[in-house]
Amino acid sequence: IVKTSLFENNTAVNNAGAIGVTGVGEVSISDSKFINNSANRAGAIGADNGKISIENSVFTSNNAYEAGAIGTTGQSLVTIINSNFTQNKASRAGVIGNEKGKSVIKNSNFISNSADYVGVLYLGGENSEVDRCKFFHNVAPEISAILVDGINATVHNSNFDNNTNGKTLVIGGKSRNTTLENNTGLDDIEY
Repeated sequence: IVKTSLFENNTAVNNAGAIGVTGVGEVSISDSKFINNSANRAGAIGADNGKISIENSVFTSNNAYEAGAIGTTGQSLVTIINSNFTQNKASRAGVIGNEKGKSVIKNSNFISNSADYVGVLYLGGENSEVDRCKFFHNVAPEISAILVDGINATVHNSNFDNNTNGKTLVIGGKSRNTTLENNTGLDDIEY
């Protein structure tokens, strides 16, 4: 359990700049800040088949090759509630890269993040959900906000505004049964 903590200016060569979760490990984070951390896979938090729960936290200016703030491998579960992600950068996913696991993201803001491929979220795996989130001013040449490349994903009740360069949301080739409902500003979608 991590509460009311500050992780700033940490660097790692491989896994994660601030916190790494491996195996069946689990970490619960609340009311914490992750600022200017960096690593190859995940700028702030990395997981390999682990569980990450984040609430009321801030991620600013973290960077990595794979995922600017949170990167996972294997069947990781990432749950994020009431958190803010600003100016995170990566080559692949500007904020979260969860290619095989489940992501549940609610009431969170993604502002001015960037990447070479996906500006904010890479959602793979099964049953991922994005609910009541804001995506503003994110930039990537391929996909400015979200790549959905998993099964039974839902993006609903969210607001997209001024995300530039690439498509706002892309439904990838591995996707099945993706649901998009009650979103605003989501007019640049590629299937």
